[in-house]
Amino acid sequence: MKILLVGEFSGFFSNLKQGFNLLGHDVTMIANQDGWKKIKGADITINSTLPSIFGKVSERLQYIMKIIFLPKYDYILIVNPNIDINHISGLFSFILRKKSQNIYLSACGTDEEYVKYGMSGKFEYWPFDKCEEQSLVSTKTHKDIVNNIDYVIPSFYDYAEPWRNSVHKNKVLKTIPLPIDTSNIKTYYPNNKDKIVFFHGLNSECKKGTKYIKQALENIKKKYPNDIEIVIDGQMPLEKYLELMKKVDVVVDQCKAYSYGSMNSLYAMSMGKVIMASFRDECKVEYDIKENIEGIIHIIPNIEFIEKKIDYIIRNKKNLNKWGKQNRKYVEDNHDSTVIAKKYLKVFQNTLVRM
Repeated sequence: MKILLVGEFSGFFSNLKQGFNLLGHDVTMIANQDGWKKIKGADITINSTLPSIFGKVSERLQYIMKIIFLPKYDYILIVNPNIDINHISGLFSFILRKKSQNIYLSACGTDEEYVKYGMSGKFEYWPFDKCEEQSLVSTKTHKDIVNNIDYVIPSFYDYAEPWRNSVHKNKVLKTIPLPIDTSNIKTYYPNNKDKIVFFHGLNSECKKGTKYIKQALENIKKKYPNDIEIVIDGQMPLEKYLELMKKVDVVVDQCKAYSYGSMNSLYAMSMGKVIMASFRDECKVEYDIKENIEGIIHIIPNIEFIEKKIDYIIRNKKNLNKWGKQNRKYVEDNHDSTVIAKKYLKVFQNTLVRM
């Protein structure tokens, strides 16, 4: 099968591409490097060294010019509408349709349906609560993309539910979790050293609930000054991030969502780390999780709640290695790139329109 992947989202498509490749499919990926994350894996890289608006214009022109010369594909998958195609979204969609009769959109990031649903108050809490930042996608871009795709494939409950309650609900397919290429990720399990190392990445601080997480960590540090080490850092290239993670025991990801399955969490779990992340019942139902995953510690945007969970980890330090191994096994079984690629292929084949 010939597959075109358009865009990138924290390593989502580079990991999915690897899964398709390992299954013997012909995959082309066109994307930028997701900003400062500098994610590798695209076959056709969109980038520009020009400053400010000139760089944005250059990148948008590159999308158009490079897609024009691509062949036809059996399937096209777009990572989300937020791929810097504002003002050219109509032309972009028109050209993309010439390349395939089977175009899918991932619901895995900030888009108009997600923002509208969140602002309506239907989530108990969500990443944009009390944040100045809102949707990064224009209404026209969203409309141009959505009107030109055949189906939407969500990656989380958090994005699936808004789409299922939108005017586009008939296009929404079953949720498929994010992929991670576990075969290329070594494990560095917690090893019962004197101090437990907690790490929180500074990326979209308001949306991740960093203020709650930092305060909880600081409070616990006062209670257990000799038992924990806190590392708070962010906005670094993916390779540097993974290097830093080697010495970490517990990754505190985010607390204002409903689901654990961000790429940050998957990288951490693949390396054998315990994670603290959103893991509500809605997520468990969406992913059909029936087992008890001890290495995913659920947190919410509440300082006292997070403190209690950190305290629980410290008091159960002897279990960190076991929990890390459980996390690695869980990711291998449920998020590995080939496992997820097979799920996409099944969906593609069930909805295929022959060219």
